[in-house]
Amino acid sequence: MTAADISHFAACLQFVFNAGECRNPTVDQVHRIAGPEEPLHTDKEIGIMLAPEHAAASIDRLRAGRERSGRPWRGFDLVPTVPVILGPDVEACADAIRGYVALYVGGMGSAKQNFYNRLVSSIGFEETARRVQVAYLDGRPRDAAALLPLELLDAVALLGPAERVAERVHRYADVGVTTLSITPFDHTPTERLATLRTLAELVGPASPQGSA
Repeated sequence: MTAADISHFAACLQFVFNAGECRNPTVDQVHRIAGPEEPLHTDKEIGIMLAPEHAAASIDRLRAGRERSGRPWRGFDLVPTVPVILGPDVEACADAIRGYVALYVGGMGSAKQNFYNRLVSSIGFEETARRVQVAYLDGRPRDAAALLPLELLDAVALLGPAERVAERVHRYADVGVTTLSITPFDHTPTERLATLRTLAELVGPASPQGSA
């Protein structure tokens, strides 16, 4: 980890692994995860709900798409956006992002076409994903949010004491993430900025395991 940049406009902290400077994403570089037979021609993947413990399959798919396009993996920027809530109680922190995760798992797209629902299903939460989608599309978003287990919320976000969160930041570098975009879910701008400053101070130099 060689740089961190606080963007006051986006209220988001970016940790850039194995890079000399922070880079801001541009819209024309955004590409959703390629299908099994699709080439990947873009230089950046921006996404959400990437759980480092379950990231291997998604990253392998991106690598394969990159190979089919005839372009090297080195230089490709993998940029997941991850919500963060700091606090002593992990479960209480998780409650702050329930509505956000429920929206994507249950309310994005139709019952047959929801990328995030499929993603959550693929990392071991198939029944949860099904039930959350049914509740959300039935007009019960609060019920959908309540169905999300702590294990899932903890996997796709940075929750709990600052030291715990800082340790988990390094896990993203270890699985091959090149830029980690962190978005605080605090109530006020002052609280959000305090969260970003705390993480910027706590997350020190790392030696990521990412490969070319």
